[in-house]
This record gives sequence, C-alpha cells and structure tokens, in this order.
Amino acid sequence: MENKTNYSYSLKEVEDAKRIRKEFASEESDYERLKRIVRNAQRNATIPAIMYGIVFALVLGIGMCLTMLTSSFFILGIVIGIFGIAGVATTYPLYKWFLKKENAKIEDDVLSLSSKIIG
Repeated sequence: MENKTNYSYSLKEVEDAKRIRKEFASEESDYERLKRIVRNAQRNATIPAIMYGIVFALVLGIGMCLTMLTSSFFILGIVIGIFGIAGVATTYPLYKWFLKKENAKIEDDVLSLSSKIIG
C-alpha cells in the first residue's frame, strides 16, 4: 500500500515561490556581468585601503592627544603624530596598488566580455 501525501499551497505561497525562482534563475547580460566584475574589483581595493587609512588617522589623533597632555608626552606625541601622518599620506598609493592587483586578476574576463559586447 502506497502512502501519498498531497500538499496544497495558497496563492501567496505559490507567488512567493515563483518570485524566488525568478531571482535565482535570472540570467545577467554580458554588460551587467562586466559591471559587476569591475565593481567587485574596486570594492576589494577600497575596503583594505579605507581600513588602513582609518587606523593611521586614529594613530595621528593619538599623537595629537599626547602632545596636549603634559610636556613629558609632547615629544612622544609628535613622533606618533608624524607616524600617523605618514600612514595617512600613503593611503591613496596603497589603494592604487590594491586596485592594480585586483585589475590584474580580472583582466582576462574584462577583455573577453568587452570584446563580446563591442563586437
């Protein structure tokens, strides 16, 4: 004897299932894929550069605070502040280096997709 169970779903559940299926089954165009690849590479370069810049901005702030405490911390504060300034100043070159590294990773995909789009 076979046990068969029949399920019936409400119209709302069926519509939700169709919407979810459409989200996962959607095909992205070559242009959309190209934009996504480039955007991801830029994000992968931006995030570590911003984190680096924030850390050194905080170091600069600590140095500034130390210079204002007492005269015994003045020289230490200047040294830490200069270190923070150097770190903040190198943030943009670091971003460019990360971006160059990320662009090298995606170069083949970008060239093939752009060639396909251009014709």
